[in-house]
Amino acid sequence: AHIGALSAPDIARAIDLSTANTLCDFAGGPASYAIAFARANPNLQIILRDIPASLKVARENVQKANLTERIKLVETSATDADWGGPYDVIFLSHTIHLFDKEAVLAMFHAAHRALVPGGRLIVRELFMDEEKTHPQLGALLSFFMWNKGEAYSVQETTEMMAKAQFMSIAQTRFCEEQTSPEVVGSLLIGEKSPPTD
Repeated sequence: AHIGALSAPDIARAIDLSTANTLCDFAGGPASYAIAFARANPNLQIILRDIPASLKVARENVQKANLTERIKLVETSATDADWGGPYDVIFLSHTIHLFDKEAVLAMFHAAHRALVPGGRLIVRELFMDEEKTHPQLGALLSFFMWNKGEAYSVQETTEMMAKAQFMSIAQTRFCEEQTSPEVVGSLLIGEKSPPTD
């Protein structure tokens, strides 16, 4: 929650959502990102999906931000196959490291089904380098997740997104501060194929 509160405004500024009408903040936690996206994009409607305990905190924060008209809260689980929608954008932050590759791939397939043609999946993580040694925070995370999840590299995540049929997958940094852990905590953005004529 603390990381989200610190980085949410930077992420909201870094992502162009001017053509989007709907965004799903999946596993959106305390709504830090949903609130930042709503403030940066006045025409955006946001659906935050998470477990009941997280929604309780999110509801309080959304009410304090006076955004109850634009941020809808929906109970869900990360293992649900149906994510609702269709959405123009799905934002998935600091979630995939909790799961093994099979479960992450299932999540990416669910996201693909929930997007409109041409919609975007944005994955935010503390991505590891290809040797899985840096950043140190990611290495520690991977150690503690050894029995279930994993701190994934950009390449691994890109490959899983591609297997779920996302295209034009690109890494985006949203912070240039060299002393900030957010330099490695970047975004991967992939697109769902538009319909063919």
